[in-house]
Amino acid sequence: MDFIRNVSNEYQYPREFQSGHISAALLELPYANVFINLFCKNYTATQLLSRYGGLGFAFQKGSPLAADVSEAILTISENGILKAIEDKWFSCSAECSSTDNDEPSLRNFWALYLICGATSTLCFLLFFLRLLINF
Repeated sequence: MDFIRNVSNEYQYPREFQSGHISAALLELPYANVFINLFCKNYTATQLLSRYGGLGFAFQKGSPLAADVSEAILTISENGILKAIEDKWFSCSAECSSTDNDEPSLRNFWALYLICGATSTLCFLLFFLRLLINF
């Protein structure tokens, strides 16, 4: 199967995209953040469903360190320190902060609203006309 391709270096992704060898990349969260920060003009990423996706910690069963680390992560998350660290290390560069927002808005669907409105109005007028003719 040639559906999955291994790219060994994050700097090879743009070349792989441009050559058509890949059309999407599955990256761990920290690598995806760095990649998007470096190449924001040409690439975008989906929004995460889970705040804590990406890398995790593994401990030996019964380790008292597991509870301490979990509590520390929860504490810095609740205090906003985790968000501050994330903003410091993974914030958008000045080049990326001026990119256009690709999120859909009402303006993206004006033609659809126009078609639906015109069709609804036409159907109502035809119904009303038929109602007047029958009475």
